Amino acid sequence: MKETYPKPLVSVIVRTKDRPELLKRALKSIAGQSYRPVEVVLVNDGGCELDTEELRGILGDVVLEYFRHEDNRGRPVAGNTGLEHASGEYIAFLDDDDRYYEDFISVLIDVMLKGGAGLVYGKCDCFQYKGQGRERLFTLGKPFNMYELFYRNFIPINSILTKKALLSDIGGFDPDFEIFEDWDLLFRLALKNDFLFVEEVVSEYSIFGSATVTYKGGHEYHKRYRDLFYKKHADFFGVDALEHCVLRTM
Repeated sequence: MKETYPKPLVSVIVRTKDRPELLKRALKSIAGQSYRPVEVVLVNDGGCELDTEELRGILGDVVLEYFRHEDNRGRPVAGNTGLEHASGEYIAFLDDDDRYYEDFISVLIDVMLKGGAGLVYGKCDCFQYKGQGRERLFTLGKPFNMYELFYRNFIPINSILTKKALLSDIGGFDPDFEIFEDWDLLFRLALKNDFLFVEEVVSEYSIFGSATVTYKGGHEYHKRYRDLFYKKHADFFGVDALEHCVLRTM
């Protein structure tokens, strides 16, 4: 008889601030996963008080570990708090305004456990919500290309599954990035590990109202952190590689 082994624990790190109703929607999508065991490491980054008993009721048999920063410390620090306290061998991320599809973990961990990749990611639907309606704008997801990842991030963080040990090895999120911290994290992971793309839609990235981005500050704010990314990583590829990226993505 073939010997069976317990399934590995997956920790889902959820960062939240002042969006309790959206948070409940995100947690319901974790509770609805077809895979077990799962834990949620919820990091409240200086936001309003949350009813943790209500949240545990939503999650059911999914374990909740809850941590609250007294002050807003930013997305990278919140992510690192989650990583520090995660118990799972495998890590996924879900921000409070997004959600998973039912087989998100099952699909990705099945590929991960077959070996050969440090990170597995799938496709992600992008929906815009206005009033009571929603519209699918596009679906993100394509086979991995290191040059293109240097040019722009095409992998939503809510579509990945990776190993905690690999995230620890690169030091987690870089707190210098107020935005694009996920892009920087993925790029540093990709420098040391293989990425594998799964041709299946596993999650949803949500946009509410007329917003087109999930950060504030406008073009100059955006440009400041994009320039920081290129300055940090330019030595790995140089100008020729960046020109190659531009040609491939035109």
